[in-house]
Amino acid sequence: MIKIITAIFLIIFSFNAHSKEQNNPPKIAVSIKPIHSIAANITDGITEPYLIVNDNSSPHDYSLKPSAASNINKADIIIYVSDELETFLQKTVSSLGNDKKVIQLIQTDGLHLLNNRDNNLNNTEDEHDHNEHHHGEIDPHIWLSSKNSVIIAKKILDALIEHNPQNAEKYTKNFLDFSKKNASINKQYLNELEEYKNIPFIVFHDAYRYFEQEYGLNNIGSTTDPSSSGIGAKRIKEIEQVLNKSNVSCIFTEPQFSSAVIDNIFLGKDIKIKTLDPIGYEIEAGKNAYFIILDNIVNNIKSCLKG
Repeated sequence: MIKIITAIFLIIFSFNAHSKEQNNPPKIAVSIKPIHSIAANITDGITEPYLIVNDNSSPHDYSLKPSAASNINKADIIIYVSDELETFLQKTVSSLGNDKKVIQLIQTDGLHLLNNRDNNLNNTEDEHDHNEHHHGEIDPHIWLSSKNSVIIAKKILDALIEHNPQNAEKYTKNFLDFSKKNASINKQYLNELEEYKNIPFIVFHDAYRYFEQEYGLNNIGSTTDPSSSGIGAKRIKEIEQVLNKSNVSCIFTEPQFSSAVIDNIFLGKDIKIKTLDPIGYEIEAGKNAYFIILDNIVNNIKSCLKG
């Protein structure tokens, strides 16, 4: 009799422990601010994701801090864009146990993916289909497509429901709210950017291909050469040749670029300079960050390209 009671007790205890575990929202670690913001929209009112790159560092050259590594190890779900963008995560992610769910977003089915441009001055090459990509060739700035952002949000939603089905209804409502807001803003941007479609411009960092394609913008090149680490004399000469034969009146830099470099290249030229920030360096992290990043990009494009 005692054995039977003990067995029943253990079954009940095990069931209650499992139920309690499922009721607890998962701990989530997300690499960069725009993806963290999308995740925060889905988890709103339930839990707050941890942001790994939580300072003004670029994911391209970020060094993982011990505190961040600790939070990653404590997380149930780890979300990042790609091994190529967040190289600092590769070693940590590869050492995680099987009890962790690791999501490399660039592998998500249904994403519209574009190749990196080989020589991004006088951009003329055709767009490439997803199936043509090879390892390391994919442009990782996938969140700058509104269509991709919904697919990213759905991927996060599925992972959350799998881990925490008790909150599935709330997660799903949050996802639908995000999708609705995203669609409304996308429609607004299509209208606002229509008049700027044919105006040529140059960027410092070739990070906006998804955004350019979605809104039909005319980026004719990037000042940084993807095959080198800086802007040398040869590249400056190539830039000057493009400027001389193209009606470029605007160049977009980013917060991490030195103003001295900009002045050296464009001093004395009748060119407006504005800042685009695809990561949100100076924006407060949270559910609104993603939409603020996009708003700032749109407003600065309009301001710079306006005649």
